[in-house]
Amino acid sequence: MSEKEEGREAAPPDSDDRSAAILRSIREVMKQGSAVSPLPELDAGNEQAFLQVIAELTALQQFSRSLASGNISEDLQIAGYMAGYLKTIQANLLHLTWQAKMIADGDLSQRVVFMGEFSDSFNFMVESLQVSRNETAAREQDLSVANENLSNEVMERERAENALNQVNRKLNLLASITRHDILNQLTVLLGYLDLTKEKLHDPALLSFLEHAEVAATSIQHQIEFTREYQSLGVETPTWQPLGPIIRQLKAQFNLGAITIVEQLEDIELFADPLLEKVFYNLADNAIRYGETLTKIVFSATPVTGGLLLTCEDDGTGVPEKDKERIFQRGVGKHTGLGLFLVREILSITGMTISETGIPGQGARFEIFIPDGGFRQRTGKVTPVTRQ
Repeated sequence: MSEKEEGREAAPPDSDDRSAAILRSIREVMKQGSAVSPLPELDAGNEQAFLQVIAELTALQQFSRSLASGNISEDLQIAGYMAGYLKTIQANLLHLTWQAKMIADGDLSQRVVFMGEFSDSFNFMVESLQVSRNETAAREQDLSVANENLSNEVMERERAENALNQVNRKLNLLASITRHDILNQLTVLLGYLDLTKEKLHDPALLSFLEHAEVAATSIQHQIEFTREYQSLGVETPTWQPLGPIIRQLKAQFNLGAITIVEQLEDIELFADPLLEKVFYNLADNAIRYGETLTKIVFSATPVTGGLLLTCEDDGTGVPEKDKERIFQRGVGKHTGLGLFLVREILSITGMTISETGIPGQGARFEIFIPDGGFRQRTGKVTPVTRQ
């Protein structure tokens, strides 16, 4: 019989069970972190060695779990092959953490050379950050130069605007003085023409004088118009309530049996300060030429892209051929400047006007105000709700 066979015969009958129990305990430590089943019965020497193995495996397992959960500062008190690898991983993670902090502080020179494929990805990320930072710095430099140029341009524009405003003030002063002198001379001329008419009895000469008087009066009206047109676009547009402007018309005209109706729902328009001239001229136009006029109605209706404000009357209306001509300078039975001024005032803030009434049934002037150019008294720029 061989020595091996003799050894097998000498082994205790439960040796296989102890071996299985030992393997089971080691497997439980590897899978669950600690031995769950009862430990096998061993002699004193082997039991101490076995418990040491179980303790080291447990320590390795717990240390690995700590690394996996992000706790890279835990101390591993055992030595050995597996412990060495784990400590190397721990050292690499600690160094990588330090490098990440350095990168966060702006040091993009950091590179990783000790973690294989991870090193390539990490280094690529840092290099991309470096490129992005360089590009950002270049953009910031370009923006700085652009801002400086813009600042200089704004300063130049302000100087030009100040100079232009000063020139405009001087021109307006000159125009005002000139207009005053011309009107004074026209008053004198009209006075002498009137006196001359009283002294003459020749029909032909009287006819000439009447033509001269008409011409002088026309010049006077046109000179007076320049006083209003001179202020057009000079002041900054503002929000203006329409209600008070319309109600003021009732005090500016001798209406008699004519009524003015306002249906504007507390609307405000963003317009040139001469806006009140718009509604004065529309009312004046209706009263002068309406003939059968009894009523003027101001109302507003929301439309696509804005608001439609209308001035409608029940007078004789405007002939089809004159619907566009009446807005031209010099066209009309009076000075021919009223509706021309209306269109000019409205155009400053993007508003338009047209005449759409039916001849013989009354005039209808439609003013289109684009979105953003009107609001209700709440201050919110929104279309007016339809009643």
